[in-house]
Amino acid sequence: FAPVFLPRSLSPNQVNKMLVGSMRRLPPANWDGMFGIPPVIPKGENPFGLSRRWGIREESTETKETAPSPAGKESFKNKPMIINTRCVSPFRNLAMEERLWDSLVKEEREEPVMFLWRNESSIIIGRHQNPFKECHLQRMEEDGVHLVRRFSGGGAVYQDLGNSIFSFLAHKKYHSVERNMRILCDALSSFGIHATPTGRNDIHVGEEKVSGSAFKYASNRGLHHGTLLLDLNLTALQKYLNPNKKKLESKGIKSVVSRVRNLKELAPQITHELVCESLVSSFLKEWDLTKEEVEFVDINERGEMDQKNPHVDDLQVYIDRHLNKDFRFGNTPPFTHTMDTRFPWASVEVNINSKKSGVITEAKIYSDCLFPDLITLLNQALEGRDYLGEDVRRAMDWTREQIVVESGKRDRGEEGALDVPTDPCLGYVDEFEIWLLEAM
Repeated sequence: FAPVFLPRSLSPNQVNKMLVGSMRRLPPANWDGMFGIPPVIPKGENPFGLSRRWGIREESTETKETAPSPAGKESFKNKPMIINTRCVSPFRNLAMEERLWDSLVKEEREEPVMFLWRNESSIIIGRHQNPFKECHLQRMEEDGVHLVRRFSGGGAVYQDLGNSIFSFLAHKKYHSVERNMRILCDALSSFGIHATPTGRNDIHVGEEKVSGSAFKYASNRGLHHGTLLLDLNLTALQKYLNPNKKKLESKGIKSVVSRVRNLKELAPQITHELVCESLVSSFLKEWDLTKEEVEFVDINERGEMDQKNPHVDDLQVYIDRHLNKDFRFGNTPPFTHTMDTRFPWASVEVNINSKKSGVITEAKIYSDCLFPDLITLLNQALEGRDYLGEDVRRAMDWTREQIVVESGKRDRGEEGALDVPTDPCLGYVDEFEIWLLEAM
């Protein structure tokens, strides 16, 4: 723009009107170097009171939870940290992630942390999810698949050694989801994979999802974690997640099933180890760092560090909590589950109510069975039990024991004995147990 000379005699209001009149005649593309962006006036330096109506923006004094542009090298108080673990215990790894989060809370550190890990076969549920709705717990129990609850929100996911998992943690002045997504996509590009962020949570190759993310925020820190699908057992997604429970009602968060694809189909040479190497390179490039400017922490298969780290010196406390049954099931919201079937000997409808921690607070079984006392025993057996396969089996064992006891009383002519003859009632219990475990 050419300089404009204004007479000193003009009042501020007159200058204001002249400027606004000039701005009205300017096309939007003339703003800010032909990019269509209104100019920014420093906060408090708008003497003529030009308003947003005319496209004028005042510089904000608010601190945003996004990192600065990659242009320009950051000056960190301490070294950023990259942690790579060969331990595949989901309880240890989730405990490590939570401890790193707390290190930001306690202001032990604020610099960016990238934690690279993977888990053996596990279902990881969100902080407020109902595992009885999200998972087929009986199949998991039979196949040795872990149930783990993370401390952040989001949906249920299946993880195994075909997953690479990442966690980005930082103080809010360094936290940026956009920056993290660049690191992830740049790492995949080294394998010839063109991946792009989709929405806020996912990374897609074409129309198919290859990575999903979840987030946790607090006043001064942010966590962005997720998975890269390398060679995940996709049949396990259907086997262990989202069982057919049309009548299960809950206040928990229901996971969203997405169409996914393994990266190994696109790059057969890809492995967890190679992905980790590529992520480290992309992290250094994004933050304009050399290896000497980063603190590297290596964790072996047993979960032991190659050096003592003060930020995780009380890690065992976190591990114990993640292993604790109350933590895994204690956040389960109240729910009901109704199931019904037809046996050769009767129709059966089972109504399970749980008000806390997955414990069966009330069991109501309706049936046209010719031995109603058997149904009474089954109701008694289930109430107060955990709604898990192991406890349901114990309940059925108790029912069988009571059938034998009551049959003996009846044979001896004792008053008040229940009418539950061992033949056929023991056989009925066997059939009921098999069906219930599958229907759960």
